[in-house]
Amino acid sequence: MIDPVDGSYKVENTFEIGDFAKGPNEPSTDTALEFHKLVSPDRQRIMAQRNVNGDFHTGWITADGEFVDVTAATMGQRTDFSGPISSAGLGFDGKGNFYYKVQKDGATEVWSLPPGATSGQKLVLTTDLLTRYLFDYDGTLQFNPDDSCANITAYSWLGDSYLHSDGQQIYLTPRNSESLGGCGSDGRPLLPTTNTASVADPVGSPDGSQVAFTYENGGSGRAIYIVDINGKAAPRKLDNVEWPGPSTHLVDWK
Repeated sequence: MIDPVDGSYKVENTFEIGDFAKGPNEPSTDTALEFHKLVSPDRQRIMAQRNVNGDFHTGWITADGEFVDVTAATMGQRTDFSGPISSAGLGFDGKGNFYYKVQKDGATEVWSLPPGATSGQKLVLTTDLLTRYLFDYDGTLQFNPDDSCANITAYSWLGDSYLHSDGQQIYLTPRNSESLGGCGSDGRPLLPTTNTASVADPVGSPDGSQVAFTYENGGSGRAIYIVDINGKAAPRKLDNVEWPGPSTHLVDWK
């Protein structure tokens, strides 16, 4: 966590993932959406997987380092001559419900668990193939979403609009905007059109009035800038924040 007033940092939690996260659909935390799928809303659990006798079991790791296997009850039984029955985590939704999929008998089952629960799974859907899923603006997980959004990588939501970057511009794109053909590839630019620096990781403020993002211009190092949502004022730099390192990403603004 970064205090924008004095530039100080505080580590909220550290998760020793090790080899737990290795497996199908190995998760990443490089964007806001990936982070929020991987980490519970209270930031006390992180999704993980482990290999158990050739099958991948899914659950989470707590801040204390405990791996909680929540998929064993729905994995089913396999014989010595059947193929592996594996699960993969899909992640947490905005309310903390945990989703995972189990692949067996030629089908994909999607299961959900209430926040913090380790039993009482509910079958959400059964499908031949689950290829895409993403967060909707209200924090719910959407499965098999409309293909009109397939060309958009939504880094984060601000209300019911996408915040995303093409590398040199930050865009605000209304959800299902008719003028933009569903999920537009551009949207309304928030930065000066003369910008040539690299920008990424846009996240909106809680009141929806501002957007923070990372900025890198050649060898000058990375910095955090903030721009008003109307895009009319010049972006301003947080001068007192020293960027920790190249593997650091902005994922939320609380």
